[in-house]
Amino acid sequence: MQTFKTLDYLKTTCEKINDNEANFIIEPLAPGYGVTLGNSLRRVCLASLPGSAITTVKINNITHEFSFIEGIKEDTIEIILNLKTIRFKKFTDDPVTINLKVKGAKAATAKDFEKNPDIEILNPEQLIATVSKDAVLEITAIVESGTGYYALEKRIDENLPFGMIAIDANFTPIKKIFFEVGRTRIGQDTNFDKLVFSISTDGSITPEQSLESACEILNCHLSTIVDFISGKKVKTTNEEMINAQVDLSEKEDISEIEEIKEEVIEPKVTKKRASKKAKNENI
Repeated sequence: MQTFKTLDYLKTTCEKINDNEANFIIEPLAPGYGVTLGNSLRRVCLASLPGSAITTVKINNITHEFSFIEGIKEDTIEIILNLKTIRFKKFTDDPVTINLKVKGAKAATAKDFEKNPDIEILNPEQLIATVSKDAVLEITAIVESGTGYYALEKRIDENLPFGMIAIDANFTPIKKIFFEVGRTRIGQDTNFDKLVFSISTDGSITPEQSLESACEILNCHLSTIVDFISGKKVKTTNEEMINAQVDLSEKEDISEIEEIKEEVIEPKVTKKRASKKAKNENI
């Protein structure tokens, strides 16, 4: 396989803006590889990095999202939209229930949720609702982990307790991500790409961690294809792919990893047993 000339010179530099924002400059790349890498990494960052968000909410005296709450300036839909913008950092894999109770004239914000050791609110000043003098606002919310965007339509068959409202959730920890491709040179040759990758996160992970994780996920998928073509066993690569996505969180349940591995291996075992059974019946 041909080794690209650019690989001998390839380097990545980081321009850190703050803890949650950074620009990464990758150069020089072969012509066209700026867009190739930029598109791939951007899609993985948005769709495959784990984060946390509110998935279910209960508001006092409200049974559906089109209701109005007496003494509250915002309607239920607006309150739900505000809840969806709250960002979290979870320290457990299990769903976490958080509660809020506000009485009297006050602007209820995310910091009014009761403290919970399993979760950290990253934007505590986020407005939830404006409460009038004689009103009371009570909210129970369930925070879960996931990847990408989870639409409400996928949860239509869930049997929720009375009063609980399911909402669509944007789990991705990436707030903003974009890339630009410019020109750079090697010696007198200027026909090479320079990729400038800009990442802004919600604070649950750093830009460096998000780019590193995206590269690992891509590498695991591509390694599986390479191993298949070269005739190597793919089982090890499957385990690496699982571990790469698991390592994105600080804590993971080992039993869940084993269940995933069993799901990868089980179909092959079942097929072998079925084949053996059919052979015995023919005899």
